[in-house]
Amino acid sequence: MDERPPKSPTPARARPDVRRAPRLAVLGQIHGRVAALDVPVALKDLGPGGFALVSPVEFFPGAIHEFQFTTVDRSTVTLSAEVVHGMRFHDPSGPPQFLVGFRFLRGGSPVIDRTIRRLLDSLEAPRRAE
Repeated sequence: MDERPPKSPTPARARPDVRRAPRLAVLGQIHGRVAALDVPVALKDLGPGGFALVSPVEFFPGAIHEFQFTTVDRSTVTLSAEVVHGMRFHDPSGPPQFLVGFRFLRGGSPVIDRTIRRLLDSLEAPRRAE
């Protein structure tokens, strides 16, 4: 009988990156909120295809949620996204948290594409000014 502990799941950074475009670190420049739950989430990164966040709430792959994003200039946009993956982790200083990756739901809409572009521009503008 093998008494070794079970292998832990592969860390997210060890998986191959299947994104079509790179993501930008958010660094507190955009604040996120799950619209239906009125729960704030910590946005980690953002790209044209999706975003990652840390949340006290668990999200399940395939579920669709609506998010409100607020930029540093206080512009607010609402976008829908599908859960692609999630991973629970425990910070010893607090309750369990979840790192979750989302894919934007575009539906071929140029309005949604422009909205996502505005969010990305809000991240890139301060970096260009440096």
